[in-house]
Amino acid sequence: MSEVWARYNCLDSVVDLKIWNKQEPDLDKQGYRNLYEDTMSLYPVILFMQTVGLDVNYEALGYEKTRIEDEIEKNEHELYSICGFDLNPNSPKQCQQYFYGVLGQQPYLSAKGTITTDEKAMARLSRKGIKEAKYVISIRSLRKLLGTYLEVATDQDGRLRSSFNIRGTSTGRLSSSQTIFGTGLNFQNLDPRFKAFIVADKDRFFISLDKAKAEWVITAYLCNDPKMIEAVESGVDVHAYTASEMTDIPMDWIKQEDKIIGKLTDRDLILELRNKHLPDLLDLDYNFL
Repeated sequence: MSEVWARYNCLDSVVDLKIWNKQEPDLDKQGYRNLYEDTMSLYPVILFMQTVGLDVNYEALGYEKTRIEDEIEKNEHELYSICGFDLNPNSPKQCQQYFYGVLGQQPYLSAKGTITTDEKAMARLSRKGIKEAKYVISIRSLRKLLGTYLEVATDQDGRLRSSFNIRGTSTGRLSSSQTIFGTGLNFQNLDPRFKAFIVADKDRFFISLDKAKAEWVITAYLCNDPKMIEAVESGVDVHAYTASEMTDIPMDWIKQEDKIIGKLTDRDLILELRNKHLPDLLDLDYNFL
């Protein structure tokens, strides 16, 4: 295996050099020199992150794993008691047969027009007071937490590592995934409950930085919208501002649920998500917009 890896890496290096010698002159012609230099400047940091990894509190992780397993079992017992049989929450076929067949609920459709029992569909059924949907949501969430985070595969030295892609998203942010060895996980969507089990090394500490409503502020100045700029510079809650603009309700009367709608709308329009994504988030008919 070591011979195979050595040959692969040697060939990879040779090919990369040939590609570089051919394409490097085009950086200036196509105006990508600055982008290239910015990208390369990040590599030392990224390589450090990938090489060093993070320490994990396995003792606390073990206790949490046991607790989550017990909670899943409890939720499954409640679900089966109501249904009268062992409904598999992760089986779309069984869930469709039960919720849309046995219970006779109106089927929910995905953005592609197919019948679905995804999280949004279950959330809508749960809001109708259907307890089974509530338990399905809970079990799915707990199983994801268990399988993705609490049973995450780490490297032989016990460290948690990930592969990072500097230009891995359409918006220019970092993306991450498992390593080529099948260890690690996706760090950009890290479950907040898992963060408690990541431990800083000796004489080190973690810093968490988050620019509030960054995309909204950038959009305001890029599009030079006077109302958006005024909202930013006056310090008002911009999501409440959006909700007020949408509903004609004065800012002082905007409630928390209105702000949530404003936030979802801001995010969808700024990130240019697909046309049926916003109605899904706001639980609206697709023809509403």
